[in-house]
Amino acid sequence: MKKVIALIVCAIMICLSAISVFAVTSEESVKAAELEVFIQPDTSEISGAFQMRGFTASPDGKYVYGGFLQGGRLVGRYDAATKELKGTYKPASDDNELYCKGLAVDDRGYLYVGITHNGQDDVSVAVVNENLEQIGYFTEHLGSGSTGINGVAVQKLDGKYYLYAVTAYNTDTVRCYDVTDPSNISLNASFGTNGVIDYAALTGADKDPSYIAVDEEGFVYLTYLKSASGFGKGSNVAKIAKDGKSIVKDVEVKQAYGICEAGDYLFVATNDKADSNVHVLKKADLSEVAVFTCADQSGASFSDIAFGGGYLFVGDHGDNTNSCGLILRTKTQLVVKDEAEQPPADTDDPGQQGEDPGQQGGQQNPPSSDAAVIAVAAVACATLAGAIIVKKAKR
Repeated sequence: MKKVIALIVCAIMICLSAISVFAVTSEESVKAAELEVFIQPDTSEISGAFQMRGFTASPDGKYVYGGFLQGGRLVGRYDAATKELKGTYKPASDDNELYCKGLAVDDRGYLYVGITHNGQDDVSVAVVNENLEQIGYFTEHLGSGSTGINGVAVQKLDGKYYLYAVTAYNTDTVRCYDVTDPSNISLNASFGTNGVIDYAALTGADKDPSYIAVDEEGFVYLTYLKSASGFGKGSNVAKIAKDGKSIVKDVEVKQAYGICEAGDYLFVATNDKADSNVHVLKKADLSEVAVFTCADQSGASFSDIAFGGGYLFVGDHGDNTNSCGLILRTKTQLVVKDEAEQPPADTDDPGQQGEDPGQQGGQQNPPSSDAAVIAVAAVACATLAGAIIVKKAKR
């Protein structure tokens, strides 16, 4: 009997060992990605708000958030499991002239809202907890006429939380705030020049920057527009050094707009009307791996993009009438990092070695559905082999 059990165990081990051979690689996963319409926001549920520009998802993929520019001008939170609206946040305003264009969520569940004050020279950041209660608010007066916030991104580095915000119109900058204590927000003086990147000086561009992402090492990724490109919204993606003082790599992506990072990849959403799509770039060198879109997408243009719970979420901001827009999601979870891979040391940013950046939640690889099928088949195969062995042993 012991020999029979040993043979069964051996058969199971042999079958299971084959799983790694057939497991989907991260590159295969992103190349096979497809988007589908996930949630259609209902304007009647959100005080008549429409035109979704701000967009993000929680790192665990539990919630998706949309910031609406018109009508109610608020942030709606949607439950990814039920697809239902689960509350709203609206910054206090006497004249309803605040725009929630930049959204990000950290692994504490805090929502960061980059706020544009219509026609004014100040920008604000609100911090909202999981109960959608405001727990922090910070305003900067930039003193240069009409200025606003486009994208924001949050990352935990060296045990602290930093919010990166893109300002545009009359003041084009990238700003880094220490938001570890939401009640005491301040510029991070170690980034750029006293917490600020002069966008034109760094990129040489004279058009507005758009959206932003920051990885777990502290590299910053920015979508922006070069006027000579002839594009309307964006033309380039820049990888910026961790200290904010230089560009490591820069590539052209037509109509580049929304951006997020996950694992080894950047996901760039283009704002190109019916031709909007998602470009997948390797973070290491910004080389393009894949391009995909939503076959049944009927909205106007992609806005921002987010990764959470293994899924990629994309916001479509709708048209300029009364359309809420759409929330899109990949049909399956994505593998964004190969498990056996060890991240190489990045030598493009000297003087920044030895950092212990901490981890952003929600970035782990999801289990591969193909591997799961193979595993079931392997166990079934092993069970059948065991039954045959037992049958022969009884003869």
